Amino acid sequence: MARPATYERASLVPLNEILGARTLKVARSLAAADAAILRRPTRPGSHRLSDYAQLTGCRRLNASQVRVLHDILTDPASYWTGWPVYRRFPPRPGFALQLRGSGGEATLLVDLQNPGWEWFCGAETYWGFNFAGPQLAALAKGLFPEYASPRSQAVWKKGEIEALYGSAS
Repeated sequence: MARPATYERASLVPLNEILGARTLKVARSLAAADAAILRRPTRPGSHRLSDYAQLTGCRRLNASQVRVLHDILTDPASYWTGWPVYRRFPPRPGFALQLRGSGGEATLLVDLQNPGWEWFCGAETYWGFNFAGPQLAALAKGLFPEYASPRSQAVWKKGEIEALYGSAS
């Protein structure tokens, strides 16, 4: 069977079939969020925020950034649901978002280099690749402009994050 020339996504999967009920409630009610740059783990695997060295202090997203993040998180097109098939390692997050809304709180760990994310909301967890990499990278660059690369192909300036590694040790 011939492989299609382009990867067209099959019909979108409803968010309630992707995320747990509590996680989805937080995403839909998102009203505030804080973000920080993390030290990326050397190996992929599911980790909680407390397992990471935080390289920067948390920064609060402004109202416009919260709306952008809300739109990303509540758009079924942002979520990878198995197609196309990827042969790559699971996410290794280097960016964290602490989400708050009337539905509760959740933590979203984001890999900006290999677009993927890990959700943690109470006992609910979810990980997967995402199709929101460029939007999430733009959000991260806007929150941390002093580290942001001017190049569209890179998130951070060369050497900036590595320099933070030394200060976090």
